[in-house]
Amino acid sequence: MKKPLLGEGVRAALMLVAVGLVGASVITGKSGLMLGALVIAAGAAALTFIERRQRLQVKDGRTRGCYWPTDEELQYGTKVRTTVDAGANDWTAEGRAKRRWGARGTVIDRSDAHGLCYGVRHKDGSVAWYEPTELEPR
Repeated sequence: MKKPLLGEGVRAALMLVAVGLVGASVITGKSGLMLGALVIAAGAAALTFIERRQRLQVKDGRTRGCYWPTDEELQYGTKVRTTVDAGANDWTAEGRAKRRWGARGTVIDRSDAHGLCYGVRHKDGSVAWYEPTELEPR
């Protein structure tokens, strides 16, 4: 991966400065502060856009427009075998009922909304979600 233009923290600080300038502009009535805030915010947004475009990603082959990070061990289509339950207690009863141990399948989806997990299609066509530690590549 290419070197980031600025770290996430620096860009967040730039956005906070921009918000502060907007507040100062409203309080003092000076439009120059508002213009400065606009320039800073636009610059931070542009840097974020450029950096995200530089990240290495490959199309996942399943859904047009969706991307899969290239540095993940389990890529779309990887053949896997489920191992043992990692012990997480945040699965729904329905999701837990679909999970099978010692079963073979294929990785068909990923989610990192609440921690990384993978959707696996079992040999019989059913789909269940697993944490990365619960899967081993075949």
